[in-house]
Amino acid sequence: QKKAAEFPESDAPVLVKVKLQHVMPSELVQALSGLAKSPGAIMGIDHARMLYLRDSALNVKRMLEIIEDTDVIKETHEAVIPVGNASVKEIANHLNQLVSGTPNTAPTSSTSGRTNRSTSSRINTTRNRGPFILSGTSIVACESANSILVVAPTEAKLELAKSLIEKLKSNAKE
Repeated sequence: QKKAAEFPESDAPVLVKVKLQHVMPSELVQALSGLAKSPGAIMGIDHARMLYLRDSALNVKRMLEIIEDTDVIKETHEAVIPVGNASVKEIANHLNQLVSGTPNTAPTSSTSGRTNRSTSSRINTTRNRGPFILSGTSIVACESANSILVVAPTEAKLELAKSLIEKLKSNAKE
């Protein structure tokens, strides 16, 4: 499979087959269609994870650059943090306010190990109210283990969540 850097900057027509690893072709068809000269220049087959690009070498080169930037594994950082004698739900609610500004939305894990998401789906949006310090982070209260599961997009946000949990735990003791 050719890389974007290998294509000449010319108007010569080319047809390129791209095997995607992490992104569905239908998602990229939509994103790349603005670069194509004709409406049928990009075709995706989701079940095969194949994307076909038929356009000028210059346009295909630009499309491949976007694909190379997009078709990557998204890095996450996770930790299960015990909360001792503090209330798992209360700490999760406080943290979720920092994720989205909405309290009482923490999914909880019951003693059976299943996640109860009746109060909320995965929390990782800002609800159009501005950035919050833990935006993009998922917080799950695991009551059976008396712990909080934190899945963060960066190591810094994971460390911040750990620090906040420690502070909330110490406040609960007082």
